[in-house]
Amino acid sequence: MRNAETNNAEANSFHLEDQTSRWGGVKLWSLTFDMPGEKVNKLSKKAMGEFEKLISHLESLGKDQKIDVLVLMSGKKGIFIAGADIEMIQAAKTADEAESLSRVGQKLMDRWEDLPFPTVAAINGAALGGGCEFALGCTAIVMSNDPSARIGLPEVMLGLIPGMGGCIRLPRKVGIATALDMILTSKTLPGDRAVKAGLAEVLLPKENFIESALRWSKVNLGALKSGKPNFALSNWVELLSMLRPTQ
Repeated sequence: MRNAETNNAEANSFHLEDQTSRWGGVKLWSLTFDMPGEKVNKLSKKAMGEFEKLISHLESLGKDQKIDVLVLMSGKKGIFIAGADIEMIQAAKTADEAESLSRVGQKLMDRWEDLPFPTVAAINGAALGGGCEFALGCTAIVMSNDPSARIGLPEVMLGLIPGMGGCIRLPRKVGIATALDMILTSKTLPGDRAVKAGLAEVLLPKENFIESALRWSKVNLGALKSGKPNFALSNWVELLSMLRPTQ
């Protein structure tokens, strides 16, 4: 049986699930972000508070070597994470308040990036702004070929620049020229172009996407742990064998 949990009784936007029993002894866990009562996932003050508590729990699980790999996914159709809560941003009335808000996000993303096990962002919808920055903090990004799956940092359209580490992590992954083009023009990329740019590691079919993302994470566990970008199963032909139902 799979073991599902939330980080506490009040914080129910994040659902952590131990899926080890399905994957032949690989300690594969999933984390689903699904804000109750909301049409989209967004990084609100409440969600960030929940995530901070969850990070502490994940750090403890990692210390006890209970997780080999964690796959982050969304419970919303067509949306991974839409970005930061605009109302939360507008509530910052001074430069100091805005800086403090940004630093909170940066510290959380640093802790997420520094977890003692690899993380994979499984994107089957819009990953914009803070959602893209969340994904950039992962060890790897896998995207579906669904038209709704796009990734980017369009904050400049709101008169902002990425405030949770995106200005550092995006250039590291795709190079300074591509990163500047994306950030300064609000360009968002579909899955195939994200793979071509080096932003995503693989493009997976939208059909059975989550199952395929979990299987990809298992197959590439060695590369994920080593941090080497020699990931297998980078095209659909090779993925066909992964789409069989798990026994």
